[in-house]
Amino acid sequence: MASRSPGTSLVLHPGGPHGESSEDPSRSRPLRTRSTEDLERARCHHERALTALQNGSAGTLNSTVRTRLIRRLQQDLYALQRALGQREARSKGSPAHLSAHSGEPAP
Repeated sequence: MASRSPGTSLVLHPGGPHGESSEDPSRSRPLRTRSTEDLERARCHHERALTALQNGSAGTLNSTVRTRLIRRLQQDLYALQRALGQREARSKGSPAHLSAHSGEPAP
């Protein structure tokens, strides 16, 4: 199982507190350019990693590093959930979606 280094993230933090730049250009794409599947997959991975860290996984980490990683995962997870929520709201507001549920043809 491949693991991601603690300094990389699917979520873009322009000028973020860590000032990290990834060598992988796909990691620096904004969330709005990612597929819904990518966002859902990332959310799932972030949730699992956050739960593991909060439950004492990676016991060799000192508390400062653990706290920083937990905070980072929480921020990334919030951004992922927000991006997915916005995408879902847009799809519900689309004329095709509305017409499918209202029985009227789409314009």
